[in-house]
Amino acid sequence: MLHAALEVARPEDVIVLTTVSGGSRNGMFGELLANAIITRGVSALTTDSGVRDVARLREMKYPVWSRYITAVGTSKNTPGWVNAPIVVGGVNVNPGDFVLANDDGVVIIPRNEIDTVLENASKRESKEEITRKRILNGELTVDIYGFKKVLAELGVNYVDKLE
Repeated sequence: MLHAALEVARPEDVIVLTTVSGGSRNGMFGELLANAIITRGVSALTTDSGVRDVARLREMKYPVWSRYITAVGTSKNTPGWVNAPIVVGGVNVNPGDFVLANDDGVVIIPRNEIDTVLENASKRESKEEITRKRILNGELTVDIYGFKKVLAELGVNYVDKLE
C-alpha cells in the first residue's frame, strides 16, 4: 500500500502510514522506497510501524519518524487504503491534515485548526523567549512559575540534611 500511496503522492506531501492492526514492528520503509519518495518530492514519512536501513536514511537526510527500527521486511500482499482517514498512535489523521515533526515527535493538526494552532504557537514562543531571558538572568524557575506556593500546598519541606 505504501507503493500505491507513492503513486498518488504529490510534491511536499507527507505520507502517514499505519496498518490495519495499528502498526507493525516490521520495516515497511527503507532506502529503496526513500529514493522513490524523494524522486516524487514527498517531504517526509511518519509511521507507527517499523523502518529499516536507518543508517542509509540518516546519510540521505530523509526525514522519517517511526515507532520501530528493524531489519525485518514486510509482505506486499495485504490490501488497504490510500488517502483515507486513519488512526496513528491514537491520533486521528485525515487527508490534508498538517504534519509537523521534529526530534521530539510528530503532531497532527487538522486543516481547519491550522491558523489557531499557528497563532497559539507564536504566542507560546514569545512567552518562552521572555522566560528564557529571565532564566539566563539568574531567576529560579520556582519563582518564575510560582511553584513555591504549589510546593507549600503540597507540604514539601526543604531540609539541609536527613537525620
